[in-house]
Amino acid sequence: MNALIRGFGIGWKSVQLNWLPAVILQLMMIGLGMGYMAHNRVIIIFFEFLAREKSEGGYFFSFNYLLSLF
Repeated sequence: MNALIRGFGIGWKSVQLNWLPAVILQLMMIGLGMGYMAHNRVIIIFFEFLAREKSEGGYFFSFNYLLSLF
């Protein structure tokens, strides 16, 4: 029983420490989804860019893109 209570305590502490980044990521995902559903041209261009980079770079396309910036 003590292990369960300790586990909930650790989980609650992680929620307290990470709630803001989690909310920011969720809002970004909602924004991208709403932009895609509204057929916003900027979002469509962004998704086309991601698709092009993915096809050229494979599974590590984002890592390769970050390396090319430096």
